Amino acid sequence: MAGQMPPQCSTPGCSQPTWNGLPGSFCSLGCRNTTPSMCASGCGKASWNRKPGEFCSRTCRSSNNNNNGFIATQQGLPLQAAQVATSSALPGQALSQQQQQHRQQHQQQQQQLSFSFARCSRAACPCTASWNGLLGAFCCKKCAAGEACASLLHSLPSALAPLASPVVPMLPAGFARCANPACACTASFSGNAGDYCCKACRRGIPCGRNVHTAPQAPASSAANLCVAGCGRPTHNGLAGEFCGKTCRQTYAQQTPKASLFDYAAIKALADLWARKVWPAGLGRISRFHANPGLGDPTCPAAKKFKAGVGALRCADTSQAEFAWHGTGTLAGVQSICWDSLNPALRRGQAHGPGEYFSVDANVSNGYASSTGYLVVCLLLTGPHNTTHASTYRVVNNPQTGTAMYCLPVGVVDYRRSGDPQLKGSG
Repeated sequence: MAGQMPPQCSTPGCSQPTWNGLPGSFCSLGCRNTTPSMCASGCGKASWNRKPGEFCSRTCRSSNNNNNGFIATQQGLPLQAAQVATSSALPGQALSQQQQQHRQQHQQQQQQLSFSFARCSRAACPCTASWNGLLGAFCCKKCAAGEACASLLHSLPSALAPLASPVVPMLPAGFARCANPACACTASFSGNAGDYCCKACRRGIPCGRNVHTAPQAPASSAANLCVAGCGRPTHNGLAGEFCGKTCRQTYAQQTPKASLFDYAAIKALADLWARKVWPAGLGRISRFHANPGLGDPTCPAAKKFKAGVGALRCADTSQAEFAWHGTGTLAGVQSICWDSLNPALRRGQAHGPGEYFSVDANVSNGYASSTGYLVVCLLLTGPHNTTHASTYRVVNNPQTGTAMYCLPVGVVDYRRSGDPQLKGSG
């Protein structure tokens, strides 16, 4: 503005303009080093950047007197008067007449300031501003922890933060807004009260994105929920699945002896087993694809396995083991997962009649050719299941194929071959 004097150096008696044109600065290093400003807390030390209104260290800034020194320097009050003005009342104890007068005086002084301060984010807090004046922040650690704040130390923020009052959209019913009122996002990342939409808002940085305007909707009664019972929807929207890795691992660890028809538990156990015994020489498992046929009432493989369990009168997974099976084509992988293995297609019965498996993925990899898939199967133990060369498992299923003692649980993708497109709705 024409005719307006530029901000002058903070050194008393120096009338030179500040080096950066901002108030509170110095004209040069000489002035700044000659007359350092003292810590706003009144500890007697110089401020860390030799500017007025600042503190000497984080300790002083975080102490209970940080706002007192700020009020004294900004309002021109003696430090002792500022401390008396903002003295705290003990919980359940009424303020003295002097404290009430000083409180009213400070509230009037705050209203006269030309800056806009954000209130403490806790609605029940009597403090008029957050600790730093930023939206979404609290006045103290007690308010941040959800405890009642009985202190009046934070009647003014410790830093001036000119902020405009933004216009934010209406919040959809059922979702809690981002804890930063200045954020344009309509809800926090989880939809819960007290959460932010992103890390920027949590740190007090203005959020200029609209990525989080639509949070994930709460699971409806018609949605397929996680089988672990956490109440969240499954990760892929299908029944009999988990919401994520944590629930899958926890559920598997809690059910070491699952029912042979608890397909959700068996899938989780198979995934953990596959990753645990996977040899490093074959690279890294890209993904475990659970067999969606398990849980589908029309799946022939599940029906045949149920008949086999009934014939052997097995109780739970303590009477079964996992093993690998490799086949040379993707069509073969899909057929095994839906129809189970076919005893009529037996070839090369070097270790006796039956379907061949291995507990060593290196052995089964030799039969998988270039598909990049290995089938994880659950084998019922008993006289029909024999071991050869320490790693081979030969399961002599009934040749009619109506009952099977093995169950295809899922497929391991270890060459990033992609989704094997397994059939089923379970």
